[in-house]
Amino acid sequence: MSLCNKIKSIPLKSRVFSFKTKDITINYTDSIDSIVNEMTQEEFGEDERFPYYITIWDSGPVLATWLIENIENIDTMTILELGSGTGVTGVALATAGCRLIFTDYEEYSVELCARNAIQNGIKNYDCLTADWRNFPDIDEKIDMVVCSDVLYEEKQVIPLYSVIKKYLKLNTAVYISDPQRGHINTFIDLLQKDNFSVKPVYQKINGVTPFKTITIYEIKNIPA
Repeated sequence: MSLCNKIKSIPLKSRVFSFKTKDITINYTDSIDSIVNEMTQEEFGEDERFPYYITIWDSGPVLATWLIENIENIDTMTILELGSGTGVTGVALATAGCRLIFTDYEEYSVELCARNAIQNGIKNYDCLTADWRNFPDIDEKIDMVVCSDVLYEEKQVIPLYSVIKKYLKLNTAVYISDPQRGHINTFIDLLQKDNFSVKPVYQKINGVTPFKTITIYEIKNIPA
C-alpha cells in the first residue's frame, strides 16, 4: 500500500474553529507520529515527501484570525494559499467572502482542502496541486498570497522564495505565519536582500506546542 493510501485509510477526525465570520469544522488526520514511524525509505523517497499536510498546525488558525479581523475589503479579494495542508486557513478566510485558491504539493492535501471547503459551504474556490520548484501560472489576478508554517526544512526556503518573489514583483501583499522553526530568518534575509519590506505585524505566545511564539509577517514590494 502506498503512503498516500495508508494515510487515506486512517479515519479522519474533525475539529471546530471559531472565527469572527463563523465557526468551521475541519477534517484532519491526527496520526502523524505513527505514520512517520511506519514510513519506509522508499515511501520517504528521493523527494523526502514528509506528510506535514495531514494534520492541523496552530499557525494556520492564528493567521486566518488576524487577517479576517485586520484586512479591509478582504471579501473582494482573490487569495492564493501556498502549502494549504488541511485547508484550515483558506476555509476560514473564504468565510469572509473572498475567493480562495488552495495549493499544495500533495494531491491528497488538495482533496482534503476541497472536502473541507464543501463541508463548510464554501463555493468560490479552486484547488491546485503545485510544486514551488515549478509553480504554474495562474490566469487571474491575485490580491494576496498567504502561507502558514511551511518552512519545516531548509530546502524549502529557496523554492518558496521564488514563488513569493514573483507575486511581490506584481505588488501583491504576502502574509506568512511561522512558529520560529528556524528557517524563517534565512527566508527573511533573502527578501530583505532583494529590498522587499518584511514587517512582523502580530505575535501570539502559544504554550501548546514546543514552538512558543507564532509570528505573522507582512511582506510587500517597496516602490522604486
